[in-house]
Amino acid sequence: IDAATCNVDAINEVNNRLQPTLDDLLQTTFFRYFKVKLDRECPFWDEHMLCTQRDCSVEPAPDGEIPKALVNRLSAVDFSLSNQALRAPDASCDDFGPHDYCLVESRGEREGVYVNLLKNVERYTGYQGPSAERVWNAIYDENCFHFLGTPETSPANPSLSTLAGATSDLSSACLEKRVFYRLVSGMHASISTHLCHQMLNTTSGEWYFDRACYASRVADFPERVTNIRFTYLLLLRAVEKIAPMLTRGTFVTGDMDDKPQVERLMRAVLDTTRQCPATFDERLMFVADARSGFQMAQAQATAAAAASTSAEEFKAHFRNISQIMDCVGCEKCRLWGKLQVMGLGTALKILFEFQEEAPNGGGNAADPDAVPEHMALTRSEIVALFNTLGRFSSSLRVGHQYRQEMAKQAACDVA
Repeated sequence: IDAATCNVDAINEVNNRLQPTLDDLLQTTFFRYFKVKLDRECPFWDEHMLCTQRDCSVEPAPDGEIPKALVNRLSAVDFSLSNQALRAPDASCDDFGPHDYCLVESRGEREGVYVNLLKNVERYTGYQGPSAERVWNAIYDENCFHFLGTPETSPANPSLSTLAGATSDLSSACLEKRVFYRLVSGMHASISTHLCHQMLNTTSGEWYFDRACYASRVADFPERVTNIRFTYLLLLRAVEKIAPMLTRGTFVTGDMDDKPQVERLMRAVLDTTRQCPATFDERLMFVADARSGFQMAQAQATAAAAASTSAEEFKAHFRNISQIMDCVGCEKCRLWGKLQVMGLGTALKILFEFQEEAPNGGGNAADPDAVPEHMALTRSEIVALFNTLGRFSSSLRVGHQYRQEMAKQAACDVA
């Protein structure tokens, strides 16, 4: 799939091994809490919290629930490749750092709430209609690039039913545009999977898997399923790339029993990702040659400049998507949208801004622990990255189980 090379069987095998351990990791104190600002104004249009249903609201973690050590070091955790503490909590404001692909929640935030993700599960809330469609339209419209020499635009106001499935117009597009689209479509399809898998029966009050919903939104569109797999592989590659950092990192939780558990589970997750076949090859991106669409770049310097321009435009479009999340009119949808866009943005930052660490773990000969400042991540970025990987892992499991059920049903019908 473009820059991803795993086949379906390999993806399912890896996910079957990874998911139980990853689920346990995400339940630990370190990974269950996420600080987020949910009342930031939409920068693109007037938007209000239109979803007033109970399931739209987010339940903030009460005072005293979060360990003080975790709160005090929320954005200053020993998590850099150099084993040094990260930026202080007031190091920057809401704007983007030069290497950021998204707004980093909690960086420089004096406001915001701490959310226990286990108590605010991503599921159906009833949020739909014009407000939701406007958000998705705006997200897909970000797949409009100018670095090929002429603007490429999306269809005007495409319907939500066709947004995530139509890719015929991308067949001749450059790799960067196809990758961007697959990420957006994969996120859309994965979110739809979670909503259909956790649908509310308004009569009984119970949550159930609405298979008809899943079929109409995801399963009946093979391209959407493919894009979930593609995005999952990209996330896996990002985790694999920073495995040395995660192995050396200090997980500050304030819970003496939780810290060794986090480190043990993290090692198990990383061991699984290391055993994974080739996933995503970021080296194919932003290469100044004809395959990437830079036919007009004759001189090497011009080609390099064109590649740099495309990379910056790719980054700018994804930053816009992170800001569009402030236009979601449902609080819980906004929470999970922000988290997953931040998780994907963190993965992109790792893939395209971080250098591969040398096998001996050294940054340079003079000082093995010295690395550029941008090759460091906040705790919130790590939490978002792994929770996003968990969301896509869950989507793959749901899809696999659904296909098995359909195969059994088909066999019974034949018999």
